[in-house]
Amino acid sequence: MIEIIAALDSKNGIGKEGKLPWSLPLDLKYFKELTLKAPKGKINAVIMGRKTWESLPERLQPLPGRTNVVLTSHNLEESKNLLKASSLEEALEKLEKLKNIDRCFVIGGATLYKEALSREDCLDLYLTRIDADFSCEVFFPEIPEEFKIVRESQPFQDKGFWIYFETQKRKEEPGSVIWALSPEEEKILLELLNREKPLSEIEKRVLEKARSGGFTS
Repeated sequence: MIEIIAALDSKNGIGKEGKLPWSLPLDLKYFKELTLKAPKGKINAVIMGRKTWESLPERLQPLPGRTNVVLTSHNLEESKNLLKASSLEEALEKLEKLKNIDRCFVIGGATLYKEALSREDCLDLYLTRIDADFSCEVFFPEIPEEFKIVRESQPFQDKGFWIYFETQKRKEEPGSVIWALSPEEEKILLELLNREKPLSEIEKRVLEKARSGGFTS
């Protein structure tokens, strides 16, 4: 099974000028905690394309505490936690042989995301939604209809931007996503009631939840 983790702006953008156009502490913490956490004796894997690899700071090549697999035809020296593969299929085959891999996360870029989404063994999407337009040049591919939202967090402020975390699963029965109106959301709602400024997408979601008693479909 493979899983996808990605951060998207308001237009589903994921990259600009060969790198991530934002650096948000909460998003980075979420990525780190999700991709690092594994049972004792196990380790997670992160699979990425060459451009995603090259966009990482040198001090994070490879990402520590995880088995990194880079899809590339370029020269790349392998090490204990760094593998090279020519395709996603080869990457998964190499990881299967290691026996100590718990979860496999695809972390970009767009072409690899698209291939992963087309596979039946891609079951979970972990998305950070950022309520801002970063004028990206690279975009997350269209998500197949069989994926359904099963969990959404409350909105958070992250370096001045509103973000929230969304989980989607493949082939889940459609239903309601249950969440309570948080104190922060209540604060936003009160602000909304006292001004005429156009609502952002996240503010609209907060208002919709309040109107429906804390439930959204």
